[in-house]
Amino acid sequence: MFYGSQGWDPVLIVAQICTVQCLHYLSLGVFLWLLCGPYVGHLTLQQLFVSNFTSFHSFVGWMAVLASLVNSLASAVYLMFVVERAKKCLDFAATIYIIHLACCCIYKGFPTSVDWWAVNITAMIVTALLGEFLCMHREMQDIPIGSWRSRRSGTTESQIPLTSIASTPMSAFRNTIFGQPNPANTASSRSLTAASAKASIADAQV
Repeated sequence: MFYGSQGWDPVLIVAQICTVQCLHYLSLGVFLWLLCGPYVGHLTLQQLFVSNFTSFHSFVGWMAVLASLVNSLASAVYLMFVVERAKKCLDFAATIYIIHLACCCIYKGFPTSVDWWAVNITAMIVTALLGEFLCMHREMQDIPIGSWRSRRSGTTESQIPLTSIASTPMSAFRNTIFGQPNPANTASSRSLTAASAKASIADAQV
């Protein structure tokens, strides 16, 4: 969707980063609302940017962990539609979580929770690997195998008369390839030569 023909386009890259980051936080908020909303009074920015909220030591913390991991799958889908190139998925996945780390530092200081680091590193790896897989799968679907083979051989499918090849005898096809003379053509040339010789003798006698 955002893929351009140019190799380096800063405006395009910034637009991709902003789009993926906004979608990442949007889906993370939805998953936190679905999984953690029934167990907390109301959701605030602390659920997004406070590291102590993501924990393995409470039920709500486990729901936050699950929301982050499910959101990593959604982020991989965003990479497939926004980035569209497998070789860029690792860079964009790392950018998503580096920006998230910066937001957490600005909001509440540097995260010190081991659980937070474990969950976010795992989510980043899942986003990068799954996004790369999805982009590779989509790239393979976009390449028509038949046209690629014809371009590689320097011919087009319209230039290959399959019906004529199928109707040609194998002996004539083989003789044409290896430069061997066709027996039928050899016999006809010999008969023409004999006829012309007889005509020359008859003219000489006259």
